[in-house]
Amino acid sequence: MPIDDTDYSTDAGTKLREYEYPDDPIPADSIIATLCNLNQEYLANLGSTDPQSFDDDGSFQTVLIGFSDVLEEWNSLRPHFPEHVEDIDRAQALYAAWDNALKSKEGGDFTDVEQHLEEAEALLEELPEGPNSGCFD
Repeated sequence: MPIDDTDYSTDAGTKLREYEYPDDPIPADSIIATLCNLNQEYLANLGSTDPQSFDDDGSFQTVLIGFSDVLEEWNSLRPHFPEHVEDIDRAQALYAAWDNALKSKEGGDFTDVEQHLEEAEALLEELPEGPNSGCFD
């Protein structure tokens, strides 16, 4: 740690110092590996975009909770993997569309459910089809 050369008669130690904020460390390999799931193949298996079968068994809320955890991990990877930022944004929008569809279904607004699921389907189609090269080697 650098020597404190603050002149407390003029500064009182409130000026920010460069050394006070360490660089964002590289995340663990297990967190980085979750980027392999940032694709259509994986995310389409989480939930349906078909209004007829959406949340048939009532367990989709649990799926969304797990998906939100993965989204938090992906958000933490943004500074380290800028090439995935657009796909992370799409995954967040997909989460929002599915969440809104679930809320609409719980509220009995099936027209709104269809609209949100159409949005979810469009977002899924914009994601990479399968895992990136280098995944699951």
